[in-house]
Amino acid sequence: MKRRDFIKRSGMSALTAWVGSSFILHACHTEDDMIGEPNWVVEGAFDRPLTIPSIAEGSAALNAQFSVGELLKGKSSKTLSYANGLLGPTIKATTGETVNVSLQNSLSEETNIHWHGLILPENMDGHPKDVASPGGSLNYDLPIIQRAGTYWYHPHPHGRTAKQVFMGLAGMFIVNDSEEAALNLPSNEFEIPIIIQDKHFEGNNLDYSPNDEEIMTGYLGEQILINGQHAPFLSVEAGWYRIRILNGSTARVYNLGLTGGKQLIIIGSDGGFCELLNSCQP
Repeated sequence: MKRRDFIKRSGMSALTAWVGSSFILHACHTEDDMIGEPNWVVEGAFDRPLTIPSIAEGSAALNAQFSVGELLKGKSSKTLSYANGLLGPTIKATTGETVNVSLQNSLSEETNIHWHGLILPENMDGHPKDVASPGGSLNYDLPIIQRAGTYWYHPHPHGRTAKQVFMGLAGMFIVNDSEEAALNLPSNEFEIPIIIQDKHFEGNNLDYSPNDEEIMTGYLGEQILINGQHAPFLSVEAGWYRIRILNGSTARVYNLGLTGGKQLIIIGSDGGFCELLNSCQP
């Protein structure tokens, strides 16, 4: 894949190539909200290398905190983060094990973590009633009972979910199992996590200020970030790559494709592998 081959097109997509629903953070949508002409996103300069989130295997210590990151090249932006900049580590787990995650709340408001897509006991799921107050903490013991899949985690406090995700609190959660290992899919440096989010900026800083209508229909940004960066590139070798795509936006859906008419091979979607390999054209 050449550096300019990854193009983002926002609008409605009939093919799910990402994890989770784009409208999980807003409950009042209909199919009509998703129908219409797509808005084309202008490609950026592709002049900074893609950042790959760090990996936490089997356990993780997360600190929800105020942070600063270089989301736009050469500019510092105020964010919320589980680490530095934007987003948290990719947590990896294997079916059959229990993952322990600790959360420290260094924010000035309540927060927690919802494990989107994971099958968990009710008291570990991150329900809005189970939150950490400012200065408080939570511990999650997550028994992994499902098959391999790509999931994610994000806050779920009542009335603050979309804002906290928009400002940077989210991360990918990957489950592996023996069935997946037997497929011999591309791995390590050939397995690339791609977290897509749209952001609105005022000056250099993220701005989450929805009006009453946008609170119901979703707050959209005009800049598309990949792993917390605007218009990064990834240098690749000849051969196969596995790309795990997560729509981490609070409301926007995407129609993804490659420039030049190249194809993507879809091997899975929310929660598991496809029965058959499917290809899609932009």
